Amino acid sequence: MAGPVHYEIYIRKTPADSWSLLQATENRKQAVETAEDLLADKRAAAVRVTKETLDPESMEFQSVTVLTLGAPR
Repeated sequence: MAGPVHYEIYIRKTPADSWSLLQATENRKQAVETAEDLLADKRAAAVRVTKETLDPESMEFQSVTVLTLGAPR
């Protein structure tokens, strides 16, 4: 990712699985639509999209959950 902000899509294939990073993108709309499509197509039991913002001083990412859908753990 080139910019200081990107979005990560995580999935759980079954409700008991751990979250697994599927994709990262700089486009929020694309991330949310991809997550919703994965759930609708039953390619995942649950999906999550997070917004990752780089702190230029610490060079660490701050994470905020944008969307969580699907089966609870």
